Amino acid sequence: MKRALAAWVIVAGLAGCDDPEPASDAAEGGVDASMNVACDPGAHVDCFFAVECSGGVVRWAPGQPYYCCDERRCSAAYQNGICWTRHETCSAGCGDMRRFGCDREAQMRRYQPSAGGGDLRDFCAEGGRTTGDRCAVDRDCTPSRPGLPGRLRCDRDAGACVTAPRPSVAIGAECLVDDDCADAMLCACESTTAGRCAARP
Repeated sequence: MKRALAAWVIVAGLAGCDDPEPASDAAEGGVDASMNVACDPGAHVDCFFAVECSGGVVRWAPGQPYYCCDERRCSAAYQNGICWTRHETCSAGCGDMRRFGCDREAQMRRYQPSAGGGDLRDFCAEGGRTTGDRCAVDRDCTPSRPGLPGRLRCDRDAGACVTAPRPSVAIGAECLVDDDCADAMLCACESTTAGRCAARP
């Protein structure tokens, strides 16, 4: 029976799933099982798509298996962090994940390989979208970079994020992110798809 080591990545509800495709041995540094009769061609580490920020470092896993010949080598590769193929060091530490909004799991799709991988600096306290960034809808302009006046929205004619005043809405109005609420409010998430504007504590 062929054996494979499963690398289960749990990232505070942020991990998404991509249909994995075998990574190229040359590109990913894997072992070409066809060149060694002792290799188990099915031995691999399951690297599920994930993004996390911890200790001021953002890590990204592409969602592709890593082939590694046998269980011993697979275990060593997993312990050495083989799944995390991209890293970004934050200058001001990790950002507050609330900035991604109530639907943040859905927002993780923009960081999947099929979407180009995204900008990992969005997960840093100093990172995020800013004026002039390309967009198609307003959600492409979140999370916004700290210190911007008002909020960011997408100017669809220009295809770019622009600043705009935060809306004058009442407590209890529907929202996805804090920017959907008035200045003295925040968005209190009620589910993974919506929240309600509430007074800041």
